[in-house]
Amino acid sequence: MLQYFGHLGYYSERTKMLEPLPQAIAKFVPSASWTEDLLHCRTGASGTMRLRQAVTNRLPKSPHKHLLKSERGYSLVELIIAMGVILIIAGIAVPALVQAINNARLARCVGDIRSIGNEVTAAGFTTGNYPTMISEVGMGDMQDPWHNDYVYVNLRDPANAGRGRTDRFGVPINNNFDLYSPGADKISATSIVAAPSRDDVIWANDGAWMGLASQF
Repeated sequence: MLQYFGHLGYYSERTKMLEPLPQAIAKFVPSASWTEDLLHCRTGASGTMRLRQAVTNRLPKSPHKHLLKSERGYSLVELIIAMGVILIIAGIAVPALVQAINNARLARCVGDIRSIGNEVTAAGFTTGNYPTMISEVGMGDMQDPWHNDYVYVNLRDPANAGRGRTDRFGVPINNNFDLYSPGADKISATSIVAAPSRDDVIWANDGAWMGLASQF
């Protein structure tokens, strides 16, 4: 049996001596209840384990042991996973947003070309002559969504003979006038199947068709 004598130590029947408590243990002897724990300790391996458990039970608990996950913050793995999810969503959303913007610009451009073409056609029917410039129908200051001036060519004017835009077979796409936007690349060619002309927005078949040259 072990007999406890406060901070002086404990008396061991095995050694018949008063043995001091280790300094680390003596520091944490706050109450008589712990004394009772030590009085029930026995010598040998079992007694050592019980004494160690008694000390452990009396030591202050870590204030961080029971913190909630939200209080501890996020681990590096959790942050990497969150960033991965954000990048995946962005990879899906950004192309869709760009396509929606391009569709809106195309729709506006087609609407402008329809308005200009209808005014020019009305002027040609009324006067018998098509305008030399679209400013003559009050639309000279209009620009496409890519900040280009709309291109107008009066094909009835002898000075413009042979300047009409052509399709893949080399056939003119209009008889009276050409009207188009150079598109986002700001350049065009006579043939609408040429690479610079693929993004042009055109008036074709004398107004029966309007849209991207690549889709004509």
